[in-house]
Amino acid sequence: MVFALAIYTILKQFDEHLVCAAMAKSYRLQMVITALVSIGAGYCAQYFGVVTALYLFSGTGFVLIIMLTLGGHWLKQRSALLRADQK
Repeated sequence: MVFALAIYTILKQFDEHLVCAAMAKSYRLQMVITALVSIGAGYCAQYFGVVTALYLFSGTGFVLIIMLTLGGHWLKQRSALLRADQK
């Protein structure tokens, strides 16, 4: 439900003729990432233990979310400053 709401929120900002291509590209990327993370977690659990794999992959996801959130805020501030400079 949360994923569908996030996708809807992002895609409603696209032009109508670009939505299908954007959804297809995001779906393919999501499938590649899911496969790589699953394989990586499996190998990590096999060689380093389940607990290490859990902390490594959960921690990486958490750090990525923080980086994307901060990056989004930074980009918004930068674009606002650029718009203010252009006026």
